[in-house]
Amino acid sequence: MISQRLRFAIKCSQHRQYLFAKVAGVTPSTLSLWLNDAVKVKTGDPRIVRIGAALGLSADECFAPDPTHHDLVERPSLDELRR
Repeated sequence: MISQRLRFAIKCSQHRQYLFAKVAGVTPSTLSLWLNDAVKVKTGDPRIVRIGAALGLSADECFAPDPTHHDLVERPSLDELRR
């Protein structure tokens, strides 16, 4: 998933979005799909890393943490909730 930091950097940049698509080697519509989470990109995708590098971001700053990893407290079961 693309990080909010990268999305913000692209939005605040003086350059148009199609130029970042060109840097990544994709069409502007593909970049738009990525930025709007309509199509997911894998963490470490070199095309996203190239865009980040053009904006002065590290590869780690280009990707958000995986929201599917739940390191929080274990959720109670339905039986526990019904008690």
